[in-house]
Amino acid sequence: MSTEKTTTQNTATENRQPKGELTFDDKVIQKVVGYAIENVTGLLGVDGGFVANIKNKIVNTDNPTDGIGVEVGKEQVAVDLDIIMEYGHNAHDIYKQLTEIITKQVRETTSLTLVELNVEVVDIQTQKEF
Repeated sequence: MSTEKTTTQNTATENRQPKGELTFDDKVIQKVVGYAIENVTGLLGVDGGFVANIKNKIVNTDNPTDGIGVEVGKEQVAVDLDIIMEYGHNAHDIYKQLTEIITKQVRETTSLTLVELNVEVVDIQTQKEF
C-alpha cells in the first residue's frame, strides 16, 4: 500500500506548474505598436517622427515614449498615440486601421488584450510637406 501512496504523490508533484509570471516592459509593447503601424494608410508619423523609424526610435533615443504611450497590465494593454496624418485621408479610417492592426499584433505577440486605444491627431500634412 505504501508503494501506491508514493506513486500517487509523485504524480501529483510532477503535474504541478512552476510558480512565476510573464511580464512585458512598456518599451516592448511600444515597439510592437511601432512595427504594427508602419504600413497604415494615411499615417505619416508619430509625434513628429517618421513611422518607418518608430521601432528604431523607441530603442535608440533618450525618450522612448515619444508619440507612443502604453499602460501594461497582467492581461490588458492601453495605448495612446499622437499622430501626424496625411491630408486627404479620413481620420476615422486611420483610427479603424490602427485599432485593428494594434489589437491583432499585441494579441499575437504577447497574448495581451488591447482594451483602450486613444489617438490624438497632432498635425495634418501633405506627403510633400512631411
